[in-house]
Amino acid sequence: IHGEAGIITGHFSQFHKRFSFKSNGFQGACNSGLACAFSQIYKMALWSERLLDEILLRGDELYVRSTQQGDKCLIEVPPEKMHTSFFLGQRKITLFVSPNGKLTEELTSSSEDKAKAIIEDTLGKFLEKNASGIFYMKDKYAAVWVSEGVYYFFDPGEHDEYGNPWKGIPGGGFSFLGRFKALATLAEHIFLNFPSVKEADSKVHIIPCGIARIVLINTTPPETFEDLAPQDVVFSQIIEEPSPLPDPKQQFLEQYVEEGKTPAEPLQKELEEMSPEVDDDLPQSRRPSFLPEGHVDKHDLCRFPIPIPSYLKGEHARLTYYTAQPEQFARFVELIPDVMGILRASTSQMDPNFSKYMGRESMGNALSALIMLRLHKSKHWVPRLVDTVLRYGELLYRDAMLSIPRTHSLRLSNFPSKIEYEGKKFTPIIDEYAVVGQMHSQEYEILDLGAALDDFLTDFDCCIVQGPQIIAFWVEDGVYYMFDPNDRDQEGKAQSNKAIFGSKEVSLQTPGGVACVVWCQKLKDLVSLYVHNTEKALRDQRFYISKVVIKDYVDISDDWYNFKGKFFPTLTANVVLSDNVLM
Repeated sequence: IHGEAGIITGHFSQFHKRFSFKSNGFQGACNSGLACAFSQIYKMALWSERLLDEILLRGDELYVRSTQQGDKCLIEVPPEKMHTSFFLGQRKITLFVSPNGKLTEELTSSSEDKAKAIIEDTLGKFLEKNASGIFYMKDKYAAVWVSEGVYYFFDPGEHDEYGNPWKGIPGGGFSFLGRFKALATLAEHIFLNFPSVKEADSKVHIIPCGIARIVLINTTPPETFEDLAPQDVVFSQIIEEPSPLPDPKQQFLEQYVEEGKTPAEPLQKELEEMSPEVDDDLPQSRRPSFLPEGHVDKHDLCRFPIPIPSYLKGEHARLTYYTAQPEQFARFVELIPDVMGILRASTSQMDPNFSKYMGRESMGNALSALIMLRLHKSKHWVPRLVDTVLRYGELLYRDAMLSIPRTHSLRLSNFPSKIEYEGKKFTPIIDEYAVVGQMHSQEYEILDLGAALDDFLTDFDCCIVQGPQIIAFWVEDGVYYMFDPNDRDQEGKAQSNKAIFGSKEVSLQTPGGVACVVWCQKLKDLVSLYVHNTEKALRDQRFYISKVVIKDYVDISDDWYNFKGKFFPTLTANVVLSDNVLM
């Protein structure tokens, strides 16, 4: 008991991190509606911290069901649009929300005493006719009810242990239930916990809410299936016809037709995916080793066997597709011999003819590039594969944005755990804040980009740098790679459409850039290119490196009520099974 109020606080609030970003903080109306229902199910003397936690957990589930209505997806759910049924044990409980009984009063005075008097008068009028209801102002909700002449107030928001507004770290407060013998004390506590009462022209709303119906679910199974059918249904005997005997002539004819088909020559492959820069004018010093001198015929046929590397065995050798490339980096154009090379796509994420998101899908493209590494090694990439990375990156970005509210910013953790990519299924394991640093840092305690990438890629193979630009980095066979989905020129640098001549700034007509993959023997060259492509005003910003591991997707059963799908490792599956049976 604190002052004139009896107080119970839960173990968390509706803003706790256990609730997803999709529902965190938006469940106020649903939590308040469930509190009104619980007030009619449980005696007030039996209420405890566990019961307050139960209201928040079930209220979050009710909010998720309430957001999906027809062809619309809601974010804020007012009491009138709340889903009105939920299950509690073997009982199906249906709520009622009566818009016709809604009471609204305007706080016309800025005086604290006048505001408390208006709230007290409004509560008194409402509780004379209704046993419980949802009290709300703007986007903050609470539940009020009266039982045995005592008033109760439940607030699912954040409070301290004394029921006062929470002033600590967001998400660390507790839900609150207050017991008040006087209506004036309840009005005073509402004034303390609703900040909007101090704003001009604020309105107080109270809408009736309670239990409309409770149905006991029969969980006893029927003895026979006939018990499930209506009495007017007549069962008929199922007549099973025997399957027809095989026809030897038909089988022989089908086999003869299949044998007559001439198989295609497996060692012929048209030389597609030739870089647009490779033509007759390309000097011999920059040509790949498999191209002869003179005229370049892009429609020639390669009759050499298609090599499959020795590190690919079994299924991976069948799934991975490789063109005939006798030399390493055969598709990359060397910018500096044996030091740096580039592979250019035919478009970029900034091309309005290719993507409607205009560069916002950088995070999806970075994740798409790391998934492509599971299918093709970097040195075997061709322009077509880079275009495929951009195409799947746009799809990944779209699916991730559909899974979060419009008011939230996209994070790597928002991407789905099951990704279908080129006919295979993968699961990204993401550590979003593996390394945090600052570009061009001069402090010893804070890593700059070069040192952070060097330390990280010493222990791991790939990562995503999220800073002024969102770029995927990886190391393969001692060579460092960077995938840049933005507009870049033939050297992988950002294009500038303006130049300064004297004291004048002149606009230049530059050819459109494309996305590219750049490889370097030294990591510092890639870091220098990343910094060069960053605007000068952003070169001192913070960044963080996300650890990403792409694993094969393991198909497990879907969740069913309290049954959760789970996968046991091969080494412990049999042991766990016997232990579970013993328990």
